[in-house]
Amino acid sequence: MVKHYLGLFVFLTIGVFIGMLWSKTEEPAAAIVAPMTNSGHQRTPAQLQRTANLEAEITRLKQRLGLLEQEVHQRDRPALVSNQSTSNLPSADGELSAFISRDVSFPVVDGLIKAGLDSFTAQQIARKQSKAELRRLELRDSAIREGYMGTDRFREEITQWREEQVRVRDEIDEASYDKYLYYTGQPNRVAVASVLLGSAAEQSGIQQGDMILRYEDVPLYSSTDLRSATIQGERDELVTLTVQRGDSQVTVSTQRGPLGVHLNPMSINPEQNQ
Repeated sequence: MVKHYLGLFVFLTIGVFIGMLWSKTEEPAAAIVAPMTNSGHQRTPAQLQRTANLEAEITRLKQRLGLLEQEVHQRDRPALVSNQSTSNLPSADGELSAFISRDVSFPVVDGLIKAGLDSFTAQQIARKQSKAELRRLELRDSAIREGYMGTDRFREEITQWREEQVRVRDEIDEASYDKYLYYTGQPNRVAVASVLLGSAAEQSGIQQGDMILRYEDVPLYSSTDLRSATIQGERDELVTLTVQRGDSQVTVSTQRGPLGVHLNPMSINPEQNQ
C-alpha cells in the first residue's frame, strides 16, 4: 500500500512538470518528450534544454522513490535482538555499573584447548561461566523490572552472585591460565611505563621497562591484579616483587601500598620464554 502511494506521487509529480512545460511552449508536451522522428523537424536550443531538465527531474524522482522504498522496507523489517545497552539503565549510586562490568571476559573454548586443556574440561569451564553470566542477566532484569535497583535486596543478590561466580583463573593452573590469556587476546603482563619520583617503586629500584611478574607469591597478569595485591595485608609491611628486566629476573623489596608507577598492559606468548 505504501509503495502504491509512492508511485502515484511520482507520476503526479511528472504530470505537473509536463503540464508546466506544455504551458510554456507552443508545441505540445508530447513533442518535447518524444524522440526525434525522421520528419526533419528540429527542436530549438530552448526546447532541448527543457527536455534535458525534464529528463533529469524524472531521474531524480526515480532515485527518491527508490530511497523511500528502502526506508519503508527497513521500517517493516523486524528489529534484531541485541544485548540491552546499560548506558540508559537506572543506576543507584553507581551500583548497576559496578555490577555490570565491561571487563567481564568469557571463556573461549578454543583458547582453553590451546592452553593445554582437553576438550571436555574446556567445555565444562565454559558452561560454568555461561551459567554464571545467565544468572547475572536474570538478576539485572529482575531488579529493573521489579524496581528494587539500589535496595538491600539488590545488594544481597549481587554479593551472592559474586561469591558463586566461577573464574577461569580458579579452574586451571597458573601456566595454563597464562597461555589462555594470550591465546584469547587478553593482556597477560604489566610493564612499567614510568616511575613517579619519590615513590616506593623508585626507592626499591624499579625501572621503566620492567615487567612486574609477581607480587609476593601472587602472579600478576593485569594492573588490576597489582592494585588488588597492594591493598592486601598490612600497610607498609615489607614485600617482595619479581621483576623481568631484559633477559633476567630480579627480586626487589618494597613496602606494601601504592607503588607509584604507570603501567602498560602487554600480551606476550609465555611459550616463547620456556
